[in-house]
Amino acid sequence: VHRATTATVAGVIAFSRKKSRLVVKENSNSAAAEMFRLLRANLAYITPGEVLKTLIVTSGVPGEGKSFIALNLGVTQALAGKKVLLLELDLRKPSQEFEDIEATEEGVVSYLVDPAVTMEKIIQNTGLHINFDVIRCGHRPPNPSEMLLSPRLRDLITALRSKYDFIILDTPPVGVVADALLLKEMADATMYVVRSGYTHLGEFRIINDIIQKGKLPRPFIVLNSVRLNKKGYGSGYYSSYYNEDN
Repeated sequence: VHRATTATVAGVIAFSRKKSRLVVKENSNSAAAEMFRLLRANLAYITPGEVLKTLIVTSGVPGEGKSFIALNLGVTQALAGKKVLLLELDLRKPSQEFEDIEATEEGVVSYLVDPAVTMEKIIQNTGLHINFDVIRCGHRPPNPSEMLLSPRLRDLITALRSKYDFIILDTPPVGVVADALLLKEMADATMYVVRSGYTHLGEFRIINDIIQKGKLPRPFIVLNSVRLNKKGYGSGYYSSYYNEDN
């Protein structure tokens, strides 16, 4: 990864054998949970001297785990005492990672098209932590790009920034559609997720282009799904120090 891009690698997340999409829980001491805590700590270095309040989470292509990272990072921040909101903005293909969170009748799409829908109607708790709320996508619109250009979305995020300590914008893969680029001015930084054994080396041209042309704010990389028993990464240290069964 370091050879392929100049982007900062702010975190490495371990591959988890568990079927649950949620690997971070209170008092969890698994390798994956500890790595999310380290990622949370490293976010302070992305915006030195400033508060990182709104974060775009994207990837190059589908399947790299951006929504998995978004969900578990949200729990990690909530466990640290922050008031957290996850805003689902992949309007083309809502993530399966959030299927266990019961959706309200009205989501962000309803809010954007109907002035009668208030912010309070679309916010719900995730059920994962008292400090962790979510706004689901709701209905799939026929014109997702136009939805993301709505001034009403800008007003919503501005209002949310005064209500929450940390806001995660879960967006579509930027290598497939340009939707995430439409949110540039609404975020403080951009997490670009790549996946060990899945992301092709040539796909790093996407984040390199983002960096060179300033398409998204403060882009950094998180490397997902690293198998810790592989020679050369910890040499078994993590798997012995952390008990994956806990």
